[in-house]
Amino acid sequence: MELFTKELKIEDSQRAKLSKIIIRKYSDLEAISELEKTDESAFRAKRRAVYSGAENSIKMLLSKEQQAHWKTYKAKARTENAKRIKSLRAENASKDDLLDAQYGINQ
Repeated sequence: MELFTKELKIEDSQRAKLSKIIIRKYSDLEAISELEKTDESAFRAKRRAVYSGAENSIKMLLSKEQQAHWKTYKAKARTENAKRIKSLRAENASKDDLLDAQYGINQ
């Protein structure tokens, strides 16, 4: 939440909505957690969908100026993810692990 407060300068009304998005994200992740034990591929697909949904909800919440800052932040995160992907490829990681890295999902 610190990123949003300091870098994006979110307003109080945005903060409440952002909190709901984050709570929903973690609630959705909890709801699918058992699936990891029975169908890992389906679990990963649903987990990616949860992360994408939260990302899209956050984008819709932000003003144009805030979106520009968010875009810069995400670009930096993508650079870090690219390094992680390169490392995973060197380790012959699975396709699913590589996809998770592309989404910025850390295990």
